[in-house]
Amino acid sequence: ALLFVAACAQPEDVPEPPPELSPIEHLLDVSLEARRAYFDHLLKVEATELERIVEARERLSKEAREDLARRGDIGVAAARTVIEQHPERVEGHLYLAANLGVVAAGKGNAAALFGGIPGKMRKAYERALEIDREYDSAGALRIKGSFLGEAPWPVGDAKEALEALTEAVKIAPVAENHLMLGDLHFRQGQQDEAVACWHAAVETREKGVSWRVDGRVRDLARKRLAISSPRAPGGEPTSLEPQ
Repeated sequence: ALLFVAACAQPEDVPEPPPELSPIEHLLDVSLEARRAYFDHLLKVEATELERIVEARERLSKEAREDLARRGDIGVAAARTVIEQHPERVEGHLYLAANLGVVAAGKGNAAALFGGIPGKMRKAYERALEIDREYDSAGALRIKGSFLGEAPWPVGDAKEALEALTEAVKIAPVAENHLMLGDLHFRQGQQDEAVACWHAAVETREKGVSWRVDGRVRDLARKRLAISSPRAPGGEPTSLEPQ
């Protein structure tokens, strides 16, 4: 949205969790903050072309990447603690995958691949799916779909991504699920379907666990809609002039 110097090593600058919070409470807190920060950094990316807005993750500033890598490392450490103590609970596995995604956004694709993040993410979200595929507004399905839809070949899989995000929207038609499905449609050249999903992201009033980031998600959808337009001759998407 995901890195370790050694297989199980914890980075030296990862702080200890507050003593008043349980490991699960701490994991939920740091994961939410990482999620908010990720969307905030995406919103700051300026572009007038729809493709650049959808792929804003590839255009994050150095400061944004460093912030996300740090937040992701904290979340990964918290998730591993929960998995050690509560291996059968969905939270540890789901937010391990989510925070690995945040680290990957900070490190970039090459470093993520070198660090083995795709395999670690897949293992984590697949375990979360086994435990509870509806938790966090179908969070494991959303992570699976967005991961497989964004990842380059040979990791990515557009068909599996579509199946996962379609099911996520069916289970929980929240703004974030609609946004991710719209982005996948756009990457597959299906702009009409993408625009419909982005409209749904703005208009839905369905609230789930993800409601605390809904405002940011709707703003991301609005950025996409603001520069979406009917296809130009030849079938290529066009951009509106800045208002």
